Amino acid sequence: SKLKGRIAPFNPGSMNPELLQELLVGKNKILKTLVENIVSSAKEKSAPPQQLIVGPRGYGKTHLINVVRSKLKKNKVFKKDLLVAFFNEEEHVSGYLDFLRRVLQALKKDCPDPTLEEAFEQIFANPSPAMVVQTESFLNQYIGERLLVILCENLGEIFEGLEDEGQKKLRAFLQNSGKISLLCTTQKLYEPLKARNLPFYGFFCRTELEPFNDQEAWKLLKRLSDNADDSELSGYLNSKEGKARVAAVCELTNGNPRLIALLSGFLNKEKLEGLTDAFLEMIETSLTPYYQEQMARLAPLQKRIIEILCEKGDGRPMSVKGIAGKALTTSQSISHQLKKMTELGVLLSAKKGRETFYGMAEPLW
Repeated sequence: SKLKGRIAPFNPGSMNPELLQELLVGKNKILKTLVENIVSSAKEKSAPPQQLIVGPRGYGKTHLINVVRSKLKKNKVFKKDLLVAFFNEEEHVSGYLDFLRRVLQALKKDCPDPTLEEAFEQIFANPSPAMVVQTESFLNQYIGERLLVILCENLGEIFEGLEDEGQKKLRAFLQNSGKISLLCTTQKLYEPLKARNLPFYGFFCRTELEPFNDQEAWKLLKRLSDNADDSELSGYLNSKEGKARVAAVCELTNGNPRLIALLSGFLNKEKLEGLTDAFLEMIETSLTPYYQEQMARLAPLQKRIIEILCEKGDGRPMSVKGIAGKALTTSQSISHQLKKMTELGVLLSAKKGRETFYGMAEPLW
């Protein structure tokens, strides 16, 4: 079936849920597993699944978690055995109490109920040290025998907002409640997930998202051309030459689904044949403002590191010593910034013998 609607590569949550489902390429097995784990737990009153989706920017984490949300809300267990609280991608958390407040806010949105409204007003009307205990107690009482699934993105940022003490409190609350499931996304595994002495070590069942292969890139472009009613492009994609061009698109974008979706907005049959013009138009129109915004958030030395890696023009990673030499600073000074940029998802690192090499996480910087 062909579903018409607006395509929003940087904000999938604003798209028609049915269209999102139609455009979910290469992840249907993952979707089925994530949803079945939650629904099964809600039905059987079994241990709540704790699930984590891991993937670089543009790999479809927001797309996938929004489809999961839509599927859960359409399932017959919704409200009867299952409650959903969805955090928007741009939501930030400042401490454990703020996390609990946002859970209640999200519940009010996904599961409207006067009881929630009243409790929210009562608990947060008069700030006091007892608010954490009151909120935890109300949540447990309100959930009852049901399962609450909290869907949230950018887990690294949430953990940063919670800080060490808040992470411990959240882990204890989840353990004691026994009826709250987390489904989160993250660009990479941050320290709270990797360190054995921290509360969330080994807590999540992880799903790693992979880049698109040529066939998946073709499927996405085909569905996007159908959605745009571009029968000429759709027909060309079926040809041998069209499939070869799609393979080139996949290589240019390193199989990044968001970049492929973005490029589709500048493609028609003629442009796919030439490809270069469409690619340049996409960079100038969509990607340049996006990367300028990313650069504005970085410190001066971090910006210089990006310049050094991009000036080479071959996309190959560089050693710490090589980057430090180009930046006219010491390896020790540059190492700290490289680690921070890796945590932010801007860079990727790889060990080669005793040396660590760093490269851009996204191919089009």
